[in-house]
Amino acid sequence: MPIDTFLDNLTSHIRDFIPASITNYFSGGTPDAKNTLAPVKYAPFNRSHDFVIQNSTIAERIEYISSGKTVLDLLHPHTNPDAAMDSSARDPPPRCHPGTRININEKLIGWLDILGRDQDMQWLYGPAGTGKSAIAQTFAEACFEMVRLGGTFFFSRPNGRDKPETVVPSLVYQLCINCEAYKTIIASVLANDPQLLQKAISVQFKRLIIEPLSKLQADGHPSVRQPFIILLDGLDECAGAQSQCQFIKLISETVRLKRDFPILWLLCSRPEPHLKHTFSRIPECGHEELLLDRESHEDVTRFLRDKFAEIRDENPYTTTPDWPPEAQFDVILRVSSGHFQVATVAVNYVNDAIIQDPVKQLNTLVTFLEGAEKIGIDNPLAALDLIYTRILSEIPDRILPITRQILALLLFPSRSVGERLRSAQTLCNFLRLEKNMFYSALSRLHSVVRVPAPEDAYEKRLSFYHASFGDYLRDPIRSGKFALKDDWAFEVVAKTYLDWYQVLTVSSDSDNSGITGERRLSKPAFLPGLTWSPAHLTKSISSDIIKQVHKKALTTFKWGLKYKNDKLLVRLRDIDFQPIPQTEEPEKLGYLVRWILNHYPSDDIVRAEPSNDVDFQLLEYIKLLTKHALDVEKANILFQFLSQEEGSTLPEFSRFKEFFFVGCGQRAILSFITDCGLQKPQRIELLKAGNPPSEEQISEYQAWLDKNWAES
Repeated sequence: MPIDTFLDNLTSHIRDFIPASITNYFSGGTPDAKNTLAPVKYAPFNRSHDFVIQNSTIAERIEYISSGKTVLDLLHPHTNPDAAMDSSARDPPPRCHPGTRININEKLIGWLDILGRDQDMQWLYGPAGTGKSAIAQTFAEACFEMVRLGGTFFFSRPNGRDKPETVVPSLVYQLCINCEAYKTIIASVLANDPQLLQKAISVQFKRLIIEPLSKLQADGHPSVRQPFIILLDGLDECAGAQSQCQFIKLISETVRLKRDFPILWLLCSRPEPHLKHTFSRIPECGHEELLLDRESHEDVTRFLRDKFAEIRDENPYTTTPDWPPEAQFDVILRVSSGHFQVATVAVNYVNDAIIQDPVKQLNTLVTFLEGAEKIGIDNPLAALDLIYTRILSEIPDRILPITRQILALLLFPSRSVGERLRSAQTLCNFLRLEKNMFYSALSRLHSVVRVPAPEDAYEKRLSFYHASFGDYLRDPIRSGKFALKDDWAFEVVAKTYLDWYQVLTVSSDSDNSGITGERRLSKPAFLPGLTWSPAHLTKSISSDIIKQVHKKALTTFKWGLKYKNDKLLVRLRDIDFQPIPQTEEPEKLGYLVRWILNHYPSDDIVRAEPSNDVDFQLLEYIKLLTKHALDVEKANILFQFLSQEEGSTLPEFSRFKEFFFVGCGQRAILSFITDCGLQKPQRIELLKAGNPPSEEQISEYQAWLDKNWAES
């Protein structure tokens, strides 16, 4: 039998191995191709005979789960693609300049192939701006070329790459891309436990990384004969010190308990105290410190000379062959003091693509730094702050407030917009800025912020080149009048959300009886008032903004709980609370109520006593819902609880049915909470004027009450 015919027959028979619950496709398809194969019964090699297979490996690619989605489809929503080594969001990423950081790069490459190594885990650490990310990127690219890269996660707090729950899925996604056999196992694991991606990080780490790779290793699979590299850069920028230490402990337990596990781990971070303490207790982890030593000074010198030569070559008509003057070069070199980030920002400032006058820019920067040197510069980071201050001081006063608004939305992504707005163009519309004003406000920031060109603004986000700029802006001592304080940023973000919330408030008639229908937050295909939205993009930009408003308009007050703001209180008095959906938002209303009770306890925007006809009508609705229950009371336990600090809990044995009002006049709602105590369920009903509870709603509430209240 010809070998081609034999293999075709064999492939058709192997289909019978696959359980009917798993849809599959065979080698030659693509992960995104639609599956057309019907499930078949288990009948291995049915009717096959008279053949022998020697020294052969048969690999079946199980790509589709029973839902019809590929394993990559299932993983993708839980990942952060921007954190990968080759993501467009980081393009161009920081890399080691040719001829620099030779010793550390050679040491890391050599670590890959040490026989019988004692340390399968390395910690690369150093102060801000010493080039950790550039080294990590260069090492990751080298591992990729050697087919040794398993996965990377480049954390960045100011750019929204800081959520710990996205780390394991992101690494698993990349491992699936880089190891076909591993992907097959993950497909099976997720088919058997579709909710695994919602479980704890430690559970995901064990089930999706440790166990699958251990199985491949136990089976002697060739793909894991050499260990893959997994790299976490900027670990100190992962949200929460507890999460940072959790990743270290999960990895350290793996290298301690599983010698020769097919993963080597490189973690890079600043030497924060809690990280130093955690790493100091792991003997299986090597330590590499980046020092501002002679080598770093020589590397920065090479970097600066090469970069100024590039600028000179790109600007032959505005520079001379001997530019820059050696005296000016020495000032930049002296201020940089072996610190790559200082040198990088200085070069970016001189080579500003918008200004396009490197000679003038260098003259300005050197004059500024020479003046600062006379006063005294304590360290390279102080010099970096001076350069940041110089950059911001060049923004015209009339535009600076807009620049600060944009920076606030960039600097507080996890607390303000959560899942970041998808693009620079969407952010421009979210802030209701005209395109020309948006770019004018950013025109002086190109040396510190990635600003996509207008033609790329729909696909790319604004992002900081380095976390040190965000650190500078957050610290009033360092940034002075340019500081973006949390209380001010909270006002900017909350006001923007409330403005869009009102845009989405609409009225509708529920029937022809003349009764006012339920008002709701609309989800129009096209938002009114967009400032930069070509026709073919209007729908998607509208959708992105609407999604954010629905998700974050109320939860912003959780972030801003500490900050009293009279302007926002006045704004809230005009807000129509009736559109808040019963099914989606009742628990989020608590964030706003807690904020009001903490700062304005006597204001009647949140109240337990009825104050007008609308309130009394809402009380009648409670009687309908509860069938005139006598144990319904105005908020007491609730208000005591909500007046406490965030993180407090209700007394374990509390059990109550309480109500309170939120809003003014016809725009008010009544929140009715039934708490069964003893860790039993809690139910929240939002009652709205003109919309009495339906018979179905009453029956559902009574059935829930009969089950849970009686048991407590």
